[in-house]
Amino acid sequence: MPRHNFLFKALLPLFTLLFFATFYTRAASRYWVGGASASWAVTTSWSATSGGASGATVPTTTDDVIFDASSGATITVSNIPTTTIHSLTVNGSNTVTLTSAVANQTLSLNIGAASNALVISSGSTLILGSSTATFTLSFITTTTQKADISGTLQVNTSNAFTTTTITTASGVTVSS
Repeated sequence: MPRHNFLFKALLPLFTLLFFATFYTRAASRYWVGGASASWAVTTSWSATSGGASGATVPTTTDDVIFDASSGATITVSNIPTTTIHSLTVNGSNTVTLTSAVANQTLSLNIGAASNALVISSGSTLILGSSTATFTLSFITTTTQKADISGTLQVNTSNAFTTTTITTASGVTVSS
């Protein structure tokens, strides 16, 4: 067998793996470091690590958004545009309020089949919106995605949470 044929056959699997690996997008974590009140839409509100330096990209479709003990106890996130993220987690006994300055904005979660797109841990609270602008938290694929709400999900008047599957929902309240 000629030497170039042997090298080609030996290196082909490696090149194939590297080629397809460039198309595989893995979810990145985005941790809130914006303090008690800041805009969703700026890089100074986000870090790639818990309690780390700000400057990470604003969360996008492949990002897991996390509000944890390093994020602060009471947080108001403003200026959330209509966008899609991979998942949303609130833990560390935080109270997080998501708001939008513009009416009819939707934050969609799209983690994939049979996974928790939304996690609100025991002792934590997620509040959707204010009374001034309509804000919706939604699952892209409502028949397969799940939520684990062991803490509290509060949906204020004129705001919405849309899903058909919640695995644990002991803390869901609707304010009027």
